[in-house]
Amino acid sequence: MERLPPNRRRSKVPPEQRKRVSRACNGCNVRRIKCTGDKPCRQCRSAGRSCEYPSAAEERITISRATYEDLQASEQFLQKCLSAAIPSEKDRLELMRRVRTAHDPSPSQSGSATPLKNLNSSDSDEVLDGGRLLADPDGHRRYLGNSSGAAFLDQLREFASTVLPLVSHGDGCLGPSQMEDSFAALLGRYQTHDSRPLFLPQVDPYHLPSLTEAETLLSTLPSFDEQTNHTLRQAYSPQLLDGLSMRSSLLAILNAALAVASKQATATRTVGSEPSQSYFARAKLLLQNPLETATPAHIPCLSMMGYYLLGENRRDAAYSYIRLAGHIAITYGFHESWMTGEREKRQFWTVYVLDRFVSCLLGRPNMISDDDIGVDLPKDEPGLPCAEGLRAHVQLARIIGLAMSKIYGHRRGHVLGVSHIPAFLADLERWCSQLPPSLNVSRCSAQGANRDLLSLHMTYNQTIILLTRPLLFSAVKHAVARCFVPYPADPKKLPNEQLLSVCTTAAQKNAELFHHLWETIVSRDTSGLTMVDYHNSFNAALILELVRLRNPTAHVASTDDTNSVHITTITDVLRIAGQKAIIPNRQQQRQTLAVIMYGMKMKIKI
Repeated sequence: MERLPPNRRRSKVPPEQRKRVSRACNGCNVRRIKCTGDKPCRQCRSAGRSCEYPSAAEERITISRATYEDLQASEQFLQKCLSAAIPSEKDRLELMRRVRTAHDPSPSQSGSATPLKNLNSSDSDEVLDGGRLLADPDGHRRYLGNSSGAAFLDQLREFASTVLPLVSHGDGCLGPSQMEDSFAALLGRYQTHDSRPLFLPQVDPYHLPSLTEAETLLSTLPSFDEQTNHTLRQAYSPQLLDGLSMRSSLLAILNAALAVASKQATATRTVGSEPSQSYFARAKLLLQNPLETATPAHIPCLSMMGYYLLGENRRDAAYSYIRLAGHIAITYGFHESWMTGEREKRQFWTVYVLDRFVSCLLGRPNMISDDDIGVDLPKDEPGLPCAEGLRAHVQLARIIGLAMSKIYGHRRGHVLGVSHIPAFLADLERWCSQLPPSLNVSRCSAQGANRDLLSLHMTYNQTIILLTRPLLFSAVKHAVARCFVPYPADPKKLPNEQLLSVCTTAAQKNAELFHHLWETIVSRDTSGLTMVDYHNSFNAALILELVRLRNPTAHVASTDDTNSVHITTITDVLRIAGQKAIIPNRQQQRQTLAVIMYGMKMKIKI
């Protein structure tokens, strides 16, 4: 049905004075009668006719003639720039076809037969595009939000695949076939083992290692689970060594802790020790089915098993385990102070920290809103470890959760999200300044610094990187564009150099912290590093490379040399980890970093 245009004789009515609905149905529109706005509306219902409303595609947009002429002029200017950058009409049409199919997929292209590189649609001028559906090696696609490293890597690959055709015109740079080989297999994909079966050995669930071996392993475990020592004493007590009286939940917690400790401390294992998979298999058998019979004892067990699965490159499985632990904690009221003791509070806050980290890692919504939490922060109590470390993690996790929701939330506009960045940077600076002396960043440079302290401050710097990364990426794209098509910079669109400097400084600090961490464990196996360490170090190296790509001539020689040393250290460690299959997807990330930067540097002469 053809709708009538707006009545131009009527003046614009403010929303607070409007007596009619903003959009009438088609029947009321053509009859110029008042529509009630419901479906069916009162007039159509009384007349017995079909009540239909216009779809979004049918809506008319009215713009001024000046705006229309500006759009025409801009189109002609861009056409000239594109012709100057790519003289060959064949190459120009091929690039336009590729970008159009990648950014505006038709309904017929959205099926399962669509190439993976055409599954994503994002605005090239919009960094915060709401996330992506990325495919694992087995073809299963999962949602990863923009705060996730995998989604950001895919944005970089897409950007590089758009730029590389411009550098393939006989100047010794990458050719079209090489570009396709480098990116066609990577665009729209990410590396994970979640869709593959988890092969675990056949084990006796009630077998226990020697007490000495268990104590050695658990001594390397981070202090996020204060119940571990208590569990160890109970598990090796004479009453529980009798197989008839062993409690499955207690042994499940112990084996989950041993699995995490064994995964992180390979160098501390004695000859004949079992692999971490054996401990995890026992915990899984003893846990039974927590979906049917969930108890508070499942909370620490599931949280540690989720943390273990992160190191096994099973992030979605870890996400499910940690979320289940959180739901059980909420079921038993651990999120309310009046229902819990100090031990239960710490269990809840441990799950809270893990949930905020994994949600940020995958770019997904948080488990529970901070407004729904009524439990106090951890406090020191006799018989329990010092609470200041967990308290610092909780406060940092709270900032991370709020920041990722405000800035990367898919229902937020780009301008609105970016406007929150200075406020969250101030919150982070306040958090760092209020740390107790034992957790101060100055202790990170001391000889033999605590690795948990180094990881805490690396997470702090990684949060700063996540807050400012969209601005840096936007600045890099504009800088690369000016290398091919020189144009005067728009003063209104100049990047905030202060925020870009904050991002660069955070990446430099993380590279230094990782370098220091690596030096402290250089005599150990690389598995002494955790998944968090690999993740933060890779992101730091990537940011430093993007900074050099944006402005290769603006760096002080000494600083640039130091950054190069740190980047080399990070890439070497990632290479070793990839060769030993400690963290499988790090090898692919290292190659992605090298290919992206090499391809664009060849033209920009870095």
